[in-house]
Amino acid sequence: MGPITLVQAKANENTVTLIFTKQNNIDMDSLVKRVANVFCNEIETKYLLSSGISYRIIALGQNKKVESFSLISIKACLH
Repeated sequence: MGPITLVQAKANENTVTLIFTKQNNIDMDSLVKRVANVFCNEIETKYLLSSGISYRIIALGQNKKVESFSLISIKACLH
């Protein structure tokens, strides 16, 4: 168990949803930007993004309420 923990992963059509619980001191916006950068530079994940797959990242706080919602799609690679 670390600063973030994956608690659920599911796919629906072209969207992969990853739900994490997080500790309060994690900057999810910064983390998601770094993850998007990796996804855009890795051959396998960039191919999936180019094929229309997107990744929905949801972070739940310690109270299990949504604190952060982000979407990584091919548009992230174009910036």
